[in-house]
Amino acid sequence: MKKYFKENILFIISLISLLLLLLPIMVFLYHFGGKRFSDDLALWGTFGDFIGGTLNTVISLSSLIILGLLTHIVSKQSNEESKKINLLIRKLDCYDKLTSFLPEITAIGTDLITSTDVIMNKDLKDDVRLEHLKSFRKLTLVFREFYHFILTFDSRFGHLFEYNMTSDDFQNLLYNTNKLNNFCDAVVARKLDTHIIIESGDELAVMIHYYNILIDNLKKELN
Repeated sequence: MKKYFKENILFIISLISLLLLLLPIMVFLYHFGGKRFSDDLALWGTFGDFIGGTLNTVISLSSLIILGLLTHIVSKQSNEESKKINLLIRKLDCYDKLTSFLPEITAIGTDLITSTDVIMNKDLKDDVRLEHLKSFRKLTLVFREFYHFILTFDSRFGHLFEYNMTSDDFQNLLYNTNKLNNFCDAVVARKLDTHIIIESGDELAVMIHYYNILIDNLKKELN
């Protein structure tokens, strides 16, 4: 009932206004319906004042109520549109930040294995290994930032999107990102074996795969 009233508020007010407009005429007819029409202009003037005064009051009151309702409806629609626009802007900012890592994350894969092999090769001179270690640290700064971004993504941006952050794809992204972050720590500490070095390239490819899945799903919500 309440929902029906809200959806048909203007119609209901218009109907009430019409009844109020007819009310003085009905009252007049009830009291004077059986009388003959008068030829006295003064009486007709009084009748006109009666009808005009009551009708104008009802019309003015109804117009004021309808104007207030229309103002409220327009204001409510404007607020809803503002919320939608604000939500879209926040989604776009989040999406832009998410995709900004993609070129550099992809580029890391080219140098990841090479740099790691040199750093862990004890047959090479220390200064050569140290130089590659410095380059590797710079290389992984972007990845570390990406790791923390993904780690806190659900808490910071989960409420903006309908995408399920508990899905297997997103959890796999978290898992592989964490694994590669631990790998970077191990490289810097120079505590790795050959098996882990070989696997790291495949794990990066898997992580990028799930990273692209996240990008594609969020992109759909921007259309």
